[in-house]
Amino acid sequence: MFIASVFGQFSTATPEHLYFLLSALPPTLQAHQFKVALCYKFISELNASERSNLDNRSKPLARARKPRSRREGEEMETALGTASTSSNIKHILPCQTILKALEIEIPETMDIELFLRIKSELFISYGTIQNAVSAADKDVEWMNAVQRKTLHSVLEVAFNPGYGKDAVRLGRLCQSIVYSWA
Repeated sequence: MFIASVFGQFSTATPEHLYFLLSALPPTLQAHQFKVALCYKFISELNASERSNLDNRSKPLARARKPRSRREGEEMETALGTASTSSNIKHILPCQTILKALEIEIPETMDIELFLRIKSELFISYGTIQNAVSAADKDVEWMNAVQRKTLHSVLEVAFNPGYGKDAVRLGRLCQSIVYSWA
């Protein structure tokens, strides 16, 4: 519920306010968990919105649907649980969910720089959490991806040079951070 209410404000703020919010959070595991949840919700909401816009053009809805913010908010909170300490860190989203979110194309109607920043915050925060937790709490798929260097191909898609100089800059930043996790 908390992420859903923050997301309502987050999604309507200016990019400058969003940059400030993300950069003003302290570098704690709890703050990184919050960033992961918020950035993932941002990306998944935009992706769902784009898909529903395409679906709405092709056919009318048969009946009213539960509001998306409530529907996905419940899924997000279920997936994240109530993680507030490092012992509860295992309630974070799985690696494959994060990697799929990173590979989502930037919608044409979206501010490219903002979307790239959200993706980089998601990637860095998730990796920071995985790097900081105990071996028992680490996501095995994530650790395998770091060791096998398969994250590089995901980052190439996420920060495609076709998106401009910011994509190249953020992609290189994320690539360099991966080396410190290995």
